[in-house]
Amino acid sequence: MDPRVRYVDETLGFRFEQGFAQKYKEVGSPVEDLEIWYRNALVYSKVTQGRPPPDSQRVRLVVLIEAIRFEAKYPPLPGESYEFDVSSYEFSEDVLSYKSAIIDEVLRQEA
Repeated sequence: MDPRVRYVDETLGFRFEQGFAQKYKEVGSPVEDLEIWYRNALVYSKVTQGRPPPDSQRVRLVVLIEAIRFEAKYPPLPGESYEFDVSSYEFSEDVLSYKSAIIDEVLRQEA
């Protein structure tokens, strides 16, 4: 098994009913999905290091990472900057406190 699957399962397994490895097998093990989840797990690990979120906010934090990654995949037009407007998600202040660190990590990965 790809070590990235194990890493994602250990880091973000809580996001999936039976863990990431099981879900990954069920959907046919798409390599592109694994790479995105692996990168998301790396971001999650980095931004929560030393400051883990409350259990009740872990899934919401992953959603914030996904939302920021989605926008980062589509760079702004020349002369414009990223906005990363996530207000429609109604994240708690606890989750939003990770936003700038997530943006930094995602943009670093996408560069």
